[in-house]
Amino acid sequence: MRAMPQRLLALLPTSSQARHLCLTLMLTSAIVLSHFLLSGHDDQRVLELLMLFAASAIVLATSRLAHFSLPASPSIRHALIAMFVLGVCSSLLAFSPRHGAIEVATLFLLLLVARALALEMRASYDAALTLVLRLLGLGSALYLAQVIPPWVGAMLSGIPVDANSLAPAFSNFRFFNHGQTIGLPLLVLLYCRADPRHQRWWFALVVVWWMLAFALAARGTTLALTVGTGVALLAGRRQALPYAMAMLSSAVAGFVVFKFCFTWLPAWCGMDGLVSMEGLVARTVRSPTSARGELWQWTWDMMSGHPWFGVGPMHFAHELATVAPVAHPHAWLPQLGAEWGIPAMLCAAVAAALALRALLRAGRQLERGDAVNHTIVAAFTCTGVAILVDGLVSGLIVMPVSQMFIALYLGCAGGWIGARQSGAVAHLSRPARWCLGSVVALAALGLALCVLPDLLTPPLYPVVHPRYWLAGHF
Repeated sequence: MRAMPQRLLALLPTSSQARHLCLTLMLTSAIVLSHFLLSGHDDQRVLELLMLFAASAIVLATSRLAHFSLPASPSIRHALIAMFVLGVCSSLLAFSPRHGAIEVATLFLLLLVARALALEMRASYDAALTLVLRLLGLGSALYLAQVIPPWVGAMLSGIPVDANSLAPAFSNFRFFNHGQTIGLPLLVLLYCRADPRHQRWWFALVVVWWMLAFALAARGTTLALTVGTGVALLAGRRQALPYAMAMLSSAVAGFVVFKFCFTWLPAWCGMDGLVSMEGLVARTVRSPTSARGELWQWTWDMMSGHPWFGVGPMHFAHELATVAPVAHPHAWLPQLGAEWGIPAMLCAAVAAALALRALLRAGRQLERGDAVNHTIVAAFTCTGVAILVDGLVSGLIVMPVSQMFIALYLGCAGGWIGARQSGAVAHLSRPARWCLGSVVALAALGLALCVLPDLLTPPLYPVVHPRYWLAGHF
């Protein structure tokens, strides 16, 4: 028992690691802390904003900007620049330029943080990735302290478990599932990389995380991770098999634990289970899109009516305020087309496709015997594909925790690709650094000024299901 505190301390970063990986620690800690903010969505959003402001200040005030570089691929760089220029134009033409600017600045700063993370992790990648995965693992283990007591209380009291009790820090338990789409494959990577003496504990954690996904009927997450694992297996073939088997075995074990904890044991206690798999299958067959078809039709109408610049970032809810209380179309690519315009949507699609191709290309250059890196590329391929797939049927791209998770994933994947490349990083020239620094400062300052009125003054006409604030400050 005395050795346990020392083992836990060994998982934490040293002071030297903390100095060199402050942005990595900041973002990972913000994700973990978001799972414990019991006020939910708004507090998570404020934490995300604070993280973005702090990260921007660190990049600007330290030597990081002097050693900064944009994505190495000119095609990705040009696609992203074009997308954000179009986003700015769309905001200026929107009903509320201030609210449009909020989303453009937020996504820009998230990508900035992701790129800064990639450069920060590049120099000592293995130690940095281990640090990220261990912090996520410890945070996930601590999160269970919020979940297990309500379940035990339900079994003792005879009151059925409520789905929201499994995601107490989230205003909607689906927002928790969005984070699982990215967190689960990273936890599996943690298990695969762990010391054999500790693997069983990390495997148990992954199993419980799968159990929560099944208990909350996270169809989008399950589908996305299934497709992601399949793509990783097709791309990596035999070298990706160990990671794919870890995903499969943990998912099967998680399903068994779910059936025991939420179906068989409640039935033995005379209670209804949390979710009926038969009912879930029947509902899926009856309505595969869960009424999203109407949302997608409205999205198509917006794209047809405003093809070049859309209706404005974050304006989907405003356009439909008199029709239905909806926040977003549950599809990231059509959402960009409807709000930012079709050209911006195509730029985003090109950037995502080229980034995934760069990851797969780096994986093909590995030697067959390099099992460690083959496992990493399989995990990152699975995660990247899962993000793209789940984002096509959910609001993963717009919720604060999943947004930070995406930035963390991009930083880890970009850092891995950078660490595989030989030679020094091609730094920006002095004029380019001044230009980038001015854009970053303008984005951070503009975001703060645009958000401040919503924080100081309650809305007069709140939207029922908003995208940025829970009360709908629009």
